[in-house]
Amino acid sequence: MKMIPSERRKLERRAQELIATGKMPTLTQVQAAIETTRQKFQPRMEYGQADFQERIHGLRVAAEKIYKEEFEKIVCPPPVQLRFPFLEASR
Repeated sequence: MKMIPSERRKLERRAQELIATGKMPTLTQVQAAIETTRQKFQPRMEYGQADFQERIHGLRVAAEKIYKEEFEKIVCPPPVQLRFPFLEASR
């Protein structure tokens, strides 16, 4: 899906509003959470570097997924179901 520049600016403004109100974390906040977790588990490297890297990768993927889900809620909100009185009477 290709966005026209005006739609992109509108979307970016909406995302900034949500970030400003605290309803959506910034990418910097997500990265900071990943870094905090990385520092927390740094002493536990006795399992080996590969295992540690897998765990960090899993945390990074989870954080990016949450960030993407929040972004998708803005870009593609769930459809609104319209209710009309004449349709309700026919049910």
